[in-house]
Amino acid sequence: MKILTQPFLLAFSLFLLGVSSHAQTPPPLSFYPYRAGNVWQYRDAFNNEIAYTRYNDRDSVGNDSSIYIWGRILPGSSRLFEKIDASYSVYALLNQPNYPHYKLNADSGQSWQAAQFANGSQIVATLIGISSGRVFGFQTTVRRYRFTLVYPPPHPPFWISDDYLASGFGLVQSFVEPGATFYLAGAIIDSVRWGIIVGVNEQTKPPHMFALHQNYPNPFNPTTTINYDVAQKTLIRLKVFDLLGRELATLVDDVKEAGPYSVSFQANGLASGVYFYRLEMAQTTLTKKMIIQK
Repeated sequence: MKILTQPFLLAFSLFLLGVSSHAQTPPPLSFYPYRAGNVWQYRDAFNNEIAYTRYNDRDSVGNDSSIYIWGRILPGSSRLFEKIDASYSVYALLNQPNYPHYKLNADSGQSWQAAQFANGSQIVATLIGISSGRVFGFQTTVRRYRFTLVYPPPHPPFWISDDYLASGFGLVQSFVEPGATFYLAGAIIDSVRWGIIVGVNEQTKPPHMFALHQNYPNPFNPTTTINYDVAQKTLIRLKVFDLLGRELATLVDDVKEAGPYSVSFQANGLASGVYFYRLEMAQTTLTKKMIIQK
């Protein structure tokens, strides 16, 4: 593995000042490195302690030509399930699957809806600008995204955060209300190590555990996604049943390597109601409930 250890400039935002906003823009996907094995570690700019580490555990290309990313954020148990569609929009499928968080090919000044909430408020994202600068001593291009919480009138909008995505690196810094700043201290991107990253092996692995997660969306009509984790190579069976225990569909019946997985279920032809999906693996059986609502 090639190791690049140029120190990262803590006052990252300084390189944006006085720099032309007309820098040539690299390919959109370079701003969001998605390959499995990539790792990013962020520190708090005020106390320099590790804030969190992001792991990309698996990536694949779907039938719709979208790129799907499975990962996790530590410490804690946060899971990542993201999609980059053919127009280079990034979706967080576990919380706001219908609204793009980033648009990697947006023009400077362009805005879009990034989230919608039950109280009528929404998050609006805007590409503030495109600038050139250095990350770990490497000259690159940076896209600055601003996120604003917009309430129904007469309430004024509320600034949430500014994110900086750098070509070749992904997210390199976030300014988050009410004043937190997180910066990229180290990373492993496409087998290249940048900066200082601690507590991470070069060959990162997903958690050693079996798990079946709640389908999303739920209730659904007609398609939902089921995520599950495999601790070690074994035969996996994932099936769908009705309330009477009758088997309706086999979604997975195959040997799987350790790692996170995702499968779609289409309920075409099934009536509204409660159904169950069951995961069988390594003498372990896990079952969860899902609801079809037409």
